[in-house]
Amino acid sequence: MGMEYDDAAAERLEAVYLGPDVVSQRDDTLRRISVQRGERVLDIGSGPGFLAAQIADQTGPGGEVVGIDISEQMVERATKRSEHDWLSYRCADATELPFEDNTRFGPPSPAPVQATNFDHSAPAG
Repeated sequence: MGMEYDDAAAERLEAVYLGPDVVSQRDDTLRRISVQRGERVLDIGSGPGFLAAQIADQTGPGGEVVGIDISEQMVERATKRSEHDWLSYRCADATELPFEDNTRFGPPSPAPVQATNFDHSAPAG
C-alpha cells in the first residue's frame, strides 16, 4: 500500500521512536491531548504504535483507540505488541480512512472524541 520497511529498517525506526527526544515528545503530546477514560481516539500516522498504546492505557476498556499507518510492517509490529482489546491498528492512507461510518471518530457521539496527527519524528522543542 504505502511505505515498506525490511526488518532492519523497521527496527531502526522503532529505535528512533524509543529515543529520549521522541519519548519526551510523546509524553508532551499525551499531556496536551488529555485523553479521558472511555474516549475514542484515532491516531493517524501511528507508526510502531507507541503513542496509540499509551492513549489506550488512558482510555481504558470503555474506550477505543485505532492507529492508522500507511506501512503494513509498522501496523504488523504495532499489532503484535498490542496488549489491549480496545486498541487496534489498520493499514490505510489518511486520506481514505477505512471506516464505513464517517461519524465513528466524530460527531454525533455521546462520548468525547479526539484525533491526533502529530509528527512523532520531529525533534522536541
